[in-house]
Amino acid sequence: MSRDIAAPADAPAFDRAVMDGFAVRSRDTADAPVALRVVGFIPAGKVFGRRIGVGESAGIATGALMPPGADAVIKKEDVRVLADGRLRVARRVRRGEDVYPRGRDYRKGALLLRRATLLSPARIALLGSLGYSRVEVFAPPRVALLTTGDEIISAGRSVRRSQVYDATTPMILSNLSRMGVLCVNLGHVRDNAALLDKKVRQGLKYDILIVTGGVSAGERDYVPRILAKNGVTCLFHKVLIRPGKPLWFGRRGCQLVFGLPGNPIASLVTFMLFVRPVIEYLQGAEGGPSFLQGVLLKDVYNESERLSFLPARLRRQNRGIGIAPLAFHGSADIYHVAGADCFFAAPAHVRLRKGARVSFFKI
Repeated sequence: MSRDIAAPADAPAFDRAVMDGFAVRSRDTADAPVALRVVGFIPAGKVFGRRIGVGESAGIATGALMPPGADAVIKKEDVRVLADGRLRVARRVRRGEDVYPRGRDYRKGALLLRRATLLSPARIALLGSLGYSRVEVFAPPRVALLTTGDEIISAGRSVRRSQVYDATTPMILSNLSRMGVLCVNLGHVRDNAALLDKKVRQGLKYDILIVTGGVSAGERDYVPRILAKNGVTCLFHKVLIRPGKPLWFGRRGCQLVFGLPGNPIASLVTFMLFVRPVIEYLQGAEGGPSFLQGVLLKDVYNESERLSFLPARLRRQNRGIGIAPLAFHGSADIYHVAGADCFFAAPAHVRLRKGARVSFFKI
């Protein structure tokens, strides 16, 4: 949402019955057992046309407005209707029993939803309960995705010995979908400068262009050169993390361009650390990677000279969240990452002992 939502009224707006039963005056039951006259029935959504007087009661449905004079509800299972139609109450009823009072949830003017809150189904239900049929939201950024590489083959085609199926495109598209972002898939282009130039020009019509592959230091890594040719200024190239070192980021005016590494897991990690926070910020959130804290369940040694993000399973522990590291054979190891819930951070050249606290992000 693009603005705060305050309560227009108390909720609930009236005292209401929590149970199917009978609305009574609690003081009339002080000398229970007693017999009370039944003067009518109150269905949900209706206003009872009279006050409950001394020695009287009224049948009432769950959610119905409490009638004037009554201050408690006794459920049907706890009473008996006598042959003459009176209600026999065998026990004393407490004031407020089975009554949900006006304003218990919130009072008029209370801040219910903050600006930039993601509209989950439950929050949409809350807006519906306030009478909103529509609310102002941040326009999602328009995103385009382009995959590069001679070795990449789209699903449904025959793969040769030197080629692999495209795992990165469906992975990134699913991540964007989970964020509520519609993405234009520009498809796959081979390592050909002319073809790449044509696709990049298409992608630069959108707010964000994500290119995977072709951003390292190889002879056929054309992406940085083609982006520069099309007026995109490089803001940084390469980061000291593993996997994901070749990450490229630039802009052309208000358009942002991310060049993600070609290996699927490097692409996943850099998407989660760099692309997702930017998109969330553009959607109105504060931005920044969503790191949590957990406890390692076994020793880990990061022999790399870079900050490493390693896959793990989450385990519920008495001390909080447990992090169970998984086997990991590098940025192309899709199989082991498929069993992961998260990546945790391991500083360069550090041996982390079992029980150490580590930062992690969910995937």
